[in-house]
Parts: sequence; structure tokens; C-alpha cells
Amino acid sequence: MIQPAAYRRSRRAWLAAWLLAIAGGAAYAWFGLKLRHEVCPRNFGVVEPGRIYRSAQLHRRLVERTLAAHGIRTVIDLSADVPGDPNEAAEREAIDRLGCTRHEIGGLDGDGIGDARAYAEALRRMAAAKARGEPVLIHCMSGAQRTGGAVALYRLLVEGASAQQAREELLRYGHRPARNPRLIPFLNEQMPEVAELLVAMGVIAHQPIPLPRLEAD
Repeated sequence: MIQPAAYRRSRRAWLAAWLLAIAGGAAYAWFGLKLRHEVCPRNFGVVEPGRIYRSAQLHRRLVERTLAAHGIRTVIDLSADVPGDPNEAAEREAIDRLGCTRHEIGGLDGDGIGDARAYAEALRRMAAAKARGEPVLIHCMSGAQRTGGAVALYRLLVEGASAQQAREELLRYGHRPARNPRLIPFLNEQMPEVAELLVAMGVIAHQPIPLPRLEAD
């Protein structure tokens, strides 16, 4: 029996609505519930291939796998200690199992503002791990502000990259000057102190002249 055209249209509309609902539910699970962070390391990136990596706090299901996959031997955590955080606990356990080294460096708020010595210490640890031939991961909670600030300073003061390159990378990994207008001015203000500390620590031979300056917008 040939179905009436109205019935066929109704059936197609129902099927389209059903598929749309499934797609919407999948999108909500992936983005709204952040399930993608259980599949893909959050804000993960390569600073120097095979040597230096960056990320947000990795999900507990991905920590050990990510460290092992990249041969990471040193982890630098710029986040404030969060008691009871299962992801942080999993990171500590994975580091113990793999025989890695973990350095927790405090003194920086979530927006990347705080003690400039924390940035200098982070860069010293990064350079030391690199010199030992140990791949290193540096991360904070989101991988955008504190980690972004540390990597920008590393690019500028250790590698000698241009301010434009450092700023573009900062933005690429989630820093938004409109949402966090304090970070870039802070990095510029503290650049002389960080450079001086790096010279004293033996990370760099001398301060760049002139000191680089990031554009705020």
C-alpha cells in the first residue's frame, strides 16, 4: 500500500527531530559535561618537540597515559594545591608509578598574577630538565594563564623569540586579554626581575637588551 504523502512527511520530520535530539545530546555530553577532557588531554601542546610540553590539569584517566606516551620525566605544577581533587591525586600516583619527578610551585593566582619568583623558578626547572635530557610537562589548572605566562617568559627570555610570537602562542592556548587584562601588563612589569633572577640562577647568560615587551591588545 502506498503511504500518503502527508504521512511520509510526518515520518521524515519525526526522524529528523530524533536525529537532532541525539546529536544535541552527544554535543552536550562532549562539550557541556566536558567528556572530551577524558579522551583528549586538555589544552595540551608542544613547546619544544620531545623536550617541553604544556597542558591544563590532566584528567585522571589520561595522566599516566599522557606522561608515558611523551616520555615525560618531570612535571611542574603551577596550580594551587586542591585537597581531594581526584585528578591531582591521580597525577601524583602516576608520577610515583612511572618514577617521575614532580615540582609544585606556588605563589601565582589563577589569573597568572603573583610572585615573579615563581615564574623564574618554573623556568629554571624547565631548563634544568631539558639540560638533563628529561622531557618536562608544565601545567596549571586551565593551561592558559599561569602556564601561558611561564611559556611566554620562556620564549622571550630563554629562547629569544619575538614578542609577537610569544603573544600569539599565549592567545592560542586560551588567554583572552578582555577576560584577564592583568596578565600581560604584569608580565611586562616583572620582566626585568625575572630576567635578573634567571641570570643569577645561571639559566641565561645575560638580560636581553632591550627587554622584550608583550602587546596588551
